[in-house]
Amino acid sequence: MVAQELGLGAPGEHEHIAVEEIAVNPWTREMFRSGLSFNGNERNKIFLGSPDGELVDLSDVLGADSPLDGRALVAADFDDDGDADLFIHNIQRERHVLLRNDLGRPGRSISVRLRGRSGNDEAIGAQVLARSASSANVQILARGAGFATCDAPELLFGAGTNTELELSVLWPGSTEFASFGKVPAGARVVLVQGESEPRDREVVETQLSGPWPAGLKLGPGEVVPILQLESAAGVVEAIDPSELGVGEELHLHFWASYCRPCVRHLPDMAKGKPAGIRVVPISLDAPKDRYKAEDLLRRAGVTLASRYVALADEHSLTGVDQLVDFLRLPIPTTIVLGPGGRVLRVQSGAPSQANPEAGR
Repeated sequence: MVAQELGLGAPGEHEHIAVEEIAVNPWTREMFRSGLSFNGNERNKIFLGSPDGELVDLSDVLGADSPLDGRALVAADFDDDGDADLFIHNIQRERHVLLRNDLGRPGRSISVRLRGRSGNDEAIGAQVLARSASSANVQILARGAGFATCDAPELLFGAGTNTELELSVLWPGSTEFASFGKVPAGARVVLVQGESEPRDREVVETQLSGPWPAGLKLGPGEVVPILQLESAAGVVEAIDPSELGVGEELHLHFWASYCRPCVRHLPDMAKGKPAGIRVVPISLDAPKDRYKAEDLLRRAGVTLASRYVALADEHSLTGVDQLVDFLRLPIPTTIVLGPGGRVLRVQSGAPSQANPEAGR
């Protein structure tokens, strides 16, 4: 039973759990007490289409395989990076899951939003045709899609290897497609009924926070203590995250010279970053290997001074000990702190682009 799989115990053992701690729906609450599943223990699945037409089950690899009862699925570009992410509403304990589409191979797409002028402002029911020299794709703007689901008022068209697509719209109540001409791949546009030229839409790309990594001892909103770190020469330096002002962020980027993904992303720290963001690279290299880290930073063009974890003795803590467990923390990982030194979010993978002046 699902209840036993999740370690919830035998039926009847949870009468003491407060109502607000589980799903409010009484049917759902009874399902937990009985150890049953609305879906018959069917797990969520994600399949990837291969070039030869076969479907490959990647549910477990992508972290989508779940024993929770999925009730609704929304496919939308939540981070505005040009690909569709998946939001899953689960009835079990009302736990929701956001699966970020981030495979490291960004595709080329065109984002289309519509604006009607004939009594249907959202242009629900409109058909959008995207055509290239070799293919054509039609999508209908239908806000309701699937069980208990409302899709975003946006259509995504994959461009593949094409540099542009020709867009046209069959508006609700119309009998002919209205052409908006050719639109370059990667564009974000708004098509307005009665006009013939697409309007550009501002791209608001957002970095979605990754899953909370193992080894991070503090949660969102908690205050990070003063950190005792060492320079490459072994000089102890103190960083007090609480000194951050309003609108400032401190990005603590944990990396190491022996971590291949860390090294691959080092050039990102040599790029510029808006003012108000201070990036502090913190290497997990042992003292004898610090020269390797310094050499890698120099060759990548990183002008930020990297700090190193100081070894605590039996009478003191470094502050870092209270923040992370190095035996469990995956790297590279960036912990983003806001005003007052409070944890805002965590980013796994590539580091934030550093502002050399802000990090000194």
